[in-house]
Amino acid sequence: MPSKKYSFFLVVLSLVFILFLILDFTYSKFFLINPNKINIAHKIFHHHLLPNSEEIQGGKGYYPRFKVITNSLGFRDSKVREIDLKKKNRIVFIGDSFTFGTLLDYEYTVPGLTDIYFREKGIEVLNAGVPSYSPSIYYYKTKFFIEQGLKFSHLVVFIDISDIEDEAIIYVVDEQNQLAKSNVNPNHQRLRLQDKNLKTKFRDFLELNFNITYTFIKYIDDNFIDEISEKKFIDYIVSEKYIRDKWTIDENVRKKYDVGIQKSIYYMGLLKNLLDENDIKLTVVVYPWFSQIYHNDLESTQVKIWEEFSSKNYNQFINLFPVFINNENEDLSVKDKILKNFIPFDVHWNKNGSKVVFENFINNFNLDYKN
Repeated sequence: MPSKKYSFFLVVLSLVFILFLILDFTYSKFFLINPNKINIAHKIFHHHLLPNSEEIQGGKGYYPRFKVITNSLGFRDSKVREIDLKKKNRIVFIGDSFTFGTLLDYEYTVPGLTDIYFREKGIEVLNAGVPSYSPSIYYYKTKFFIEQGLKFSHLVVFIDISDIEDEAIIYVVDEQNQLAKSNVNPNHQRLRLQDKNLKTKFRDFLELNFNITYTFIKYIDDNFIDEISEKKFIDYIVSEKYIRDKWTIDENVRKKYDVGIQKSIYYMGLLKNLLDENDIKLTVVVYPWFSQIYHNDLESTQVKIWEEFSSKNYNQFINLFPVFINNENEDLSVKDKILKNFIPFDVHWNKNGSKVVFENFINNFNLDYKN
């Protein structure tokens, strides 16, 4: 049997641990400012941004802090402002985190740079992109705001490689789930997330309810257990261990995500029909993740799908794969080329990458393109 001294020590240690958890819980629930208060749920298109708000995001681990500001529509903007719904001469961007501009201040994002460019021409630019969006949300969100009375002349969809996985395993539609069939009536359906796995649920629970404990564990994991260099991070993302972006490279992953491809095409078709009904032009833009750059995936399945879609639907198509997958800067290794345009320890564009995308988008974008 353990000695009384040892038993007493265990009791004290247990009480201290319980007290710490109580204090951690109290701090997390009542004193910690929710760093994601600007991110809100939406009853129609799953998630949105809180209108007329601003918030500092990022700043965790390797990541820089950046400011997120929204206008009266809940779209990311340069300042809090009221949007005139009836202004017709306007371009709206929609996409996921690349379009939103994760880890970048607004003026360095692609829509932000485009906003500055067109401002002098009297054309307003709005950014409806939000992280983790995909074609079903592009459709439902656009439909929602058109029904709210928002007028615009052009929609630019930056369709992301990760959209396919999101449509395959993340988003489902309430009431009906046969999304690839043309007879599905999408009216009055609401997007929701599929169930999270146990590990993700526990991580989210810990971060929300015991933030000090979560932060400590994450720090240990990031700095001692899983310490990696920027180039090793690239090695991991481009490897078969990370599959979110591999469906254009690995045939087995493509087969696994085929339903995501079909759903994406289906919802983009609904979106095109919606825009045609409201006399709004569509431009579809594709671009590589750095896995596609690393694997020289120039003739990518992503390009083929949306080039064919655009040809059939007579919308403008801009392919930015050649911008990143080329023979320029031969003195740089492929990893150094990636580091030149992407945020360290992240898959998104840095300021330079965002500028490269903007410049090539503007050079290819035809405002007067006839669908």
